Amino acid sequence: MRILWDFRLFSYGYGQRGVGQYVLRSARAIFDEIPDISLYIWGDIDKVPEPLRSIPCTWIPCRKGGWKSDLFTIPFLMRGHKVDLFHYWIALGPLYHIGLGGLHQAPFLATVYD
Repeated sequence: MRILWDFRLFSYGYGQRGVGQYVLRSARAIFDEIPDISLYIWGDIDKVPEPLRSIPCTWIPCRKGGWKSDLFTIPFLMRGHKVDLFHYWIALGPLYHIGLGGLHQAPFLATVYD
């Protein structure tokens, strides 16, 4: 399974809040439980906590932008990396916009920010 995970929340200062702790623990647990998955992490490696930097994955650099530009970036990343599941941070924008108008075929999972 190929998972694209949105770690940009660490770049926006949410890493020390509840959502950051949730992402830290769940990412670690998923990798420990299913080590043969391919993780693609979308974020700034310098802003991510050390325990997550050690997870074997492919880092996809991010740039700051709004949720509207993400509507085009996300499908591009998903197709380019043949992603099976996209786990994103809900602050990308209104939930109904994140359906992306059918531009991608993979399921996605939301993390609500605090």
